[in-house]
Amino acid sequence: MRSCLADGSSSGIEPLDLSVIIVSFNTRDLLAQCLKSLTSGDLRVRYEILVVDNGSKDGSAEMVGLRFPDVILVRNAENLGFAKANNQAFAIARGRYLLLLNSDTVAQGDAIVALVAFLEIHPKAAVVGPRILNFDATLQSKGCQAPSIRLMLWSLTTRVLPFKTRRVIAPQCFWHDDEVVQVGWLSGCCLLVRRAAVQTIGGLCEDFVFYGEETEWCYRARKAGFEVWYFGQRMIRHLGGGSTIEPIPEALQLENYKALCRRTVGIAKAVAMSSVALAARVFVLLHACLATRDRKRRSNLFVQLRYEAKVIRHLLSKTTSRSEATRENPPDKQHATPT
Repeated sequence: MRSCLADGSSSGIEPLDLSVIIVSFNTRDLLAQCLKSLTSGDLRVRYEILVVDNGSKDGSAEMVGLRFPDVILVRNAENLGFAKANNQAFAIARGRYLLLLNSDTVAQGDAIVALVAFLEIHPKAAVVGPRILNFDATLQSKGCQAPSIRLMLWSLTTRVLPFKTRRVIAPQCFWHDDEVVQVGWLSGCCLLVRRAAVQTIGGLCEDFVFYGEETEWCYRARKAGFEVWYFGQRMIRHLGGGSTIEPIPEALQLENYKALCRRTVGIAKAVAMSSVALAARVFVLLHACLATRDRKRRSNLFVQLRYEAKVIRHLLSKTTSRSEATRENPPDKQHATPT
């Protein structure tokens, strides 16, 4: 995949330390909150903020122009999706580091500066992300390890044990929220990426209908010899779902996951991992039935088991084309940013 980055040096424009890139689609109030958290914070680096508006109809672009005149605004006539919109921003961004940030996040300046400092002293790291919290301060995401049959088996079957025991048995699967850990992939709601790495691996893949872009990107980075890090010592808050217009149909979720598997581990390995996961979930469900009277937990485990079975069936089924998958989910109903 070719590089999609601007080259500020060739045009005589002084490069910056950081380019903050926000893709928005009909998230005016959330976007305003996000931009306020950035501009009122203490970003002790040379930076720029770029907002790519994906054809919003709620006055998002007008709000940016009126309230945040220093922000670079790119206006699209239609919703081009998360990947293509970010790649647009890459083409004009001047930062040595690129921060992909959801419009439904609140990020403090010191957290962003800490991420920049981390990449400064870790030259092999291509991507770093913070601890992601919900708005009620509970944990939302702290990254995941690269998928493998062994790790999936350890991760699922050891969940019946106390956390301290799990840490001893499978430290590669479990880490504390505030740790700094090398991982396989991170949530795309807040990703700091080294510009030089993007010049090597290319921009985000535009083939996905929704979600999975950041997972495939991290996979590509690791395959090229770079590292992906979770930096749990800093946090941002993420609403989650605030940038999605409506729930994504299950069939579309399954097809998108299949596309992700095809571009990363391959369908055969994905089926093998899901089969192991299915067996492990049966074990965990049986343990829950014997060890707890919590009906809600047992019900949730059963739902997860049924969904894993659906995943396997879909991975083994005839592939649905991207055009067929989007026929019932036109662009104006697709998300603009991942959650």
